[in-house]
Amino acid sequence: MHVNKENRAWSLLRYQVVCCSKNLHDIFEEKDLREEIRTAISSFFESMKNAELIQMKIHSYYVEIDFQALPTSAPSEVISSLKSSTSKKILKKNPDIKTKYAGLWSNSYFIYTTEQAFNAHKENYLNRQSELHSIKKMVGKE
Repeated sequence: MHVNKENRAWSLLRYQVVCCSKNLHDIFEEKDLREEIRTAISSFFESMKNAELIQMKIHSYYVEIDFQALPTSAPSEVISSLKSSTSKKILKKNPDIKTKYAGLWSNSYFIYTTEQAFNAHKENYLNRQSELHSIKKMVGKE
């Protein structure tokens, strides 16, 4: 896992999001579409400078996405861009989805942070701060 350590601030903002298909249709059961959505989501995160895909799970009518982002990135903007970008790619290749299901994604999503990421790195950060504090004391810069 990557911890951003720029400009004196250590940051690890990790999110998990659940995005459902429009009207909860089981459109991701189709193998080809499942692979297309996987590719579209991966491509989206590869093009992002401020967010990184950790993992994703595709279910019959929803997708779980685990990602991390810089503190300057609003998670709502990342998800809005993700849904817009992937929808355009998928609907361009599969125009029948729009007529059959009225679109790809539902308007809502569920997002939450992962406590495990915080707990795993909090001790590392505190230990590092303690080490730096000890070094400053020894050198007399405090």
